[in-house]
Amino acid sequence: SLSLNSGGSAIYTGGSGTTGLSFVYTVGATDNAADLSITALNANGAILSDAAGNTFASFANNPGGTLVIDTIAPNAPATAPSEQGTTKLADSYLNSAEAGTATSFRVNLSGTGAVAGDVVELLLNGAAFGTAKTATLVSTNIGNGYVDFSVASVEFGADGSKSLTARLTDQAGNISGDTAARVFTLDTLAASGSLASVIGTNTGATATITSGGLTKDNTLDLSGTYADANGVSKVEIYDGAALLGTAALSNGSWNYTTAALSDGSHSLTARIYDNAGNTTTT
Repeated sequence: SLSLNSGGSAIYTGGSGTTGLSFVYTVGATDNAADLSITALNANGAILSDAAGNTFASFANNPGGTLVIDTIAPNAPATAPSEQGTTKLADSYLNSAEAGTATSFRVNLSGTGAVAGDVVELLLNGAAFGTAKTATLVSTNIGNGYVDFSVASVEFGADGSKSLTARLTDQAGNISGDTAARVFTLDTLAASGSLASVIGTNTGATATITSGGLTKDNTLDLSGTYADANGVSKVEIYDGAALLGTAALSNGSWNYTTAALSDGSHSLTARIYDNAGNTTTT
């Protein structure tokens, strides 16, 4: 066998009685060498000699060229991918309006020991994007200490919870662990809801009126419903373009009593906001 400076050894496979011996080296999990070389020949009782009969008592050799043995995984980037240039994810949601433009994410290389030629990959929910998001680092990335990725909303897939991480692969193919995760919810669907067509009156000729009706009561009781998978944050009541106020919410129902309205026709609507910031008007 051959002892190698990587800490491993090459095993003899054949060639006895010829001018060349064959050895096979399988890189071990902890083997490393800046330039692989042979440090010793272990004859194990065999006799090696040249054509003139001279025997070899010892042997060391550094094959031509440089062969690096690298089994050490690089350090993972220390922080989760961070949003750059916008604050769309400040509330941990990406809503329909925000999803209209691509979002930039930065992977910080500090502490990784990355060098030009290494590859950083941005991952979605622990796996590659449909079209892999990879970047081969160049000297500019190393100097800046980061690499940026642009992600279009369609690349996040269907609405739901999203987890972005990153990992580094060195030029030997060793892969770091994953970064901490940047978690957010993609929610591009507006809440559903209603504004009841029956309006409560306290001092009118009748206890209620329907949409298009007539009443002498200028403080009207409005009500309706709301629903959203990620919750509703508020319901605003409008008279035309004028905001009247915010309704009280309770278990999927809302209600609102107007302040005194002026005589004349009024167009009342409810605008429902979900927790992601999507809106619907009814």
